Amino acid sequence: LIYDYAFADCLSLNTVYYKGELFNNFEDFKDFNNSQSAPKIYYIDETAFQNTPFNNNVRFIYTTGIIDGFYLSSDLIRYNDFLTNNISTNDISSIELIQFTKISNNTFNAYDNSWNNLTTVTGLNLITIGIYAFISCPSLTQINLSNIQSIGYGAFRRCPSLTEIDLFSVTSIGVSAFSNCTSLTEINIPLLQDISDSVFSNCSSLTQIDLSSVTNIGAYAFFYCTSLTQIDLSSVTSIGVSAFSNCTSLTEINIPLLQDIS
Repeated sequence: LIYDYAFADCLSLNTVYYKGELFNNFEDFKDFNNSQSAPKIYYIDETAFQNTPFNNNVRFIYTTGIIDGFYLSSDLIRYNDFLTNNISTNDISSIELIQFTKISNNTFNAYDNSWNNLTTVTGLNLITIGIYAFISCPSLTQINLSNIQSIGYGAFRRCPSLTEIDLFSVTSIGVSAFSNCTSLTEINIPLLQDISDSVFSNCSSLTQIDLSSVTNIGAYAFFYCTSLTQIDLSSVTSIGVSAFSNCTSLTEINIPLLQDIS
C-alpha cells in the first residue's frame, strides 16, 4: 500500500523502478501496476507523489478529442485556452508526445499559460513545430525532436535555459526561432540551406554551429552571438544586414563563394 502524500514534495523524484520496469510518470506506473497479478501494490493514493516531477510528467498519446484542455485532433496537438481546465500547466515538468507529427501555433506559449517548470519535451515523430510554440518557457532545457523538419517563427524564442536541440533533419527555420536562447551552446543543421532573419540573435553562449549546407544567411541571424569564435561559410553566397554584428569573439571566417554582403 502507498498512502496519502507518501512521497509528496520530493522535488527531485523523476522515476520509479518497479518489477524490473522504469517509469517516469505516475499514470504509466499506475496502469502497469493495475495490470499485474499478485503480488502487486493493492492501493496507491492519488496524492502519493503530489508535487514531484514524477507526478507532473505528462504523456500524450495520439487520439482525438479534448484531454484536460489539450485539443487532440488527427496528428495535431494544441492547447485550448477557453476551457475550464483541471490541469495546471505550471505543474507540468516533462512532456512526451507519442505518434504526433505537429505542434500547432502557441501550444506551449508561456504568454498564454504558465509553463515555468517545463524542462523536457520528447516527440520522436514530430515533423512540424508551429509559430511561438514554446516561446518564453524559462526552464526548458532539453528537447528530443530528432525528426523535425520545420520550425515556425519564434518557436523557441526567449527560452533562456535551452542548452541543446537536435536539428539534424531540419530544412526550414522561421524568423527569430531561437533568438535570446542564451544558454544554447552548439547547433548542428546539416540540411538547412537558408537561415532566416534573427534566428540565432542574442544566443550569447553559442560557440559552435555547422553551416556546411547553408547558402543564404538573413539579417541579424547571429547578432550578438558574443561567444562565437569561428565559422565556416564556405557554401554561403549571401549574407544579410548585421548578420554577425557584435560577435565580439569571432576571429576567423571562410567565405570563398560569397557574392553579396548587405
